[in-house]
Amino acid sequence: MSKSSRLRQTSHVAPGIVPLLSAPARAVLLSAFSLAQRRRWLFAAAVLAIVLALLGGLGLRQPNPPDEPRFVLAARTMVESGQWLLPHRGVELYAEKPPVFMWIQAAAYRLVPDWKVAFLLPSLLAALLTLWLTWDLGRRLWNRRVAAHAVLALFCTLQFGLMAKRAQIDMVLVAMTTLSLWGLLRHLLRGPDWKAWCVGVFAAGLGTVTKGVGFLPLLVLLPWAAWRTRAADAPRFRP
Repeated sequence: MSKSSRLRQTSHVAPGIVPLLSAPARAVLLSAFSLAQRRRWLFAAAVLAIVLALLGGLGLRQPNPPDEPRFVLAARTMVESGQWLLPHRGVELYAEKPPVFMWIQAAAYRLVPDWKVAFLLPSLLAALLTLWLTWDLGRRLWNRRVAAHAVLALFCTLQFGLMAKRAQIDMVLVAMTTLSLWGLLRHLLRGPDWKAWCVGVFAAGLGTVTKGVGFLPLLVLLPWAAWRTRAADAPRFRP
């Protein structure tokens, strides 16, 4: 083959380093690119499937008793009366639950003025936030494969799917708890990261206001402190 023929043949190859490689090396490189592209498409398809599954049925039902109608009535009273500080059901003070969830429902109605959609938006957004936080924390502490498995396991949990489609405080509490752990563990295990620490402490406080057990993520400080103390004392016992 003449020199001009070889030049014409290589002119059709992608520019860069690929033309300089041997044929087997080019095949391996292109195969790796193809595998990475397939993984990106698979990841995008999985994300889309999860979002569509959580969106299924949104806006197609009325609030179900006993709790959903109470929350919606309190949130609707906030919107109509402008009194957001203390929730009311009509003219009656509703002091059985903290107001945070009803605040979020009322704010959701401001964005989407349809109660069939707005009353379920807090749980839906909380579920999506929980999945993303699980992915991000798993990716940071381990790798993307572990993060994907963690998200898949969480999404396939029956109670998670049920709570994501109900107007209950529990899903928002799960999101606050996960956000608190996300911030605390980023600081404790991959830190120092004081911004993440502040986010974790704030989320724990907000979770406590949302429902009384929101402080539980702060308990991770106890085993972490014990581990740090043991690690600091370990050299003393070495021969």
